[in-house]
Amino acid sequence: MNAGETSVSKLVVKVGGSLLTRPDLGPAIANWLDQRLAGRQLQTQVNLIVGGGAVIDAFRQLDAIHSLDPISLHWQCVAALRHTGEILAELISDSVVINSAAAFNAHRRSATAVGRFVIIPDVFYHRSSGDGLPCDWRTTSDSIAALLADKIGADRLVLLKSCDIPQSIDLSEAARREIIDPIFATMVRSDRVEIIQLS
Repeated sequence: MNAGETSVSKLVVKVGGSLLTRPDLGPAIANWLDQRLAGRQLQTQVNLIVGGGAVIDAFRQLDAIHSLDPISLHWQCVAALRHTGEILAELISDSVVINSAAAFNAHRRSATAVGRFVIIPDVFYHRSSGDGLPCDWRTTSDSIAALLADKIGADRLVLLKSCDIPQSIDLSEAARREIIDPIFATMVRSDRVEIIQLS
């Protein structure tokens, strides 16, 4: 950090893909963030990443019919998240889209960037990134969000879901109930993660 720079708190918010069909999604996220950040003295960098929802469900249906190559299909699904990310960015009016590797590298190096940023997954997670996530259905956008949180050194990771979240549920039970994917719980510290139903 250069002299005179002020550090910011980094928050990663993963928006569940099933929320994309919610008519008021943009205002709902904006309201949730306003409430979340109200009264904070430390400035916050909000990094939003979104799942695939019905788009990825279509890939699942095709795989069930055709038994597609899991590795190729995995990267096709990651590529599809570029489109859902762009849709989310349209709904968050004051957001900045990080849609290239160069922009992402500059973003994660910055100690002072504040505001709301929509991160397109394939700028930091791709075939040559060497991150070691399973290239099959065990890895969902939950784990990709955890990878993002690790890469930018996030202080907190929040998963916004459309389903009911039992109070005080732990990560292993959330995985057992398929609220999160089975890889996610192996990647994160439970004290830095929240799973929340977006009301």
